[in-house]
Amino acid sequence: MIKGYCKTNLDDYDCSSVTQFVAVPRIGEYVVVTYKGKPSKLRVVNITHLYSNMFDGPMIEVELHN
Repeated sequence: MIKGYCKTNLDDYDCSSVTQFVAVPRIGEYVVVTYKGKPSKLRVVNITHLYSNMFDGPMIEVELHN
């Protein structure tokens, strides 16, 4: 499993929690996030690989848009 988190500049989407991905999503694929308390799909537009001292290992940052 790959630790990561999502980010978006769209209002009302909750991408605040760290999650685990089965694989690194590719640009153009969809990820399910919470929208006003309900699941919703957003498209992956960018992936950033990073190292987190807080989680003691590699992570990904997934940027999403609709």
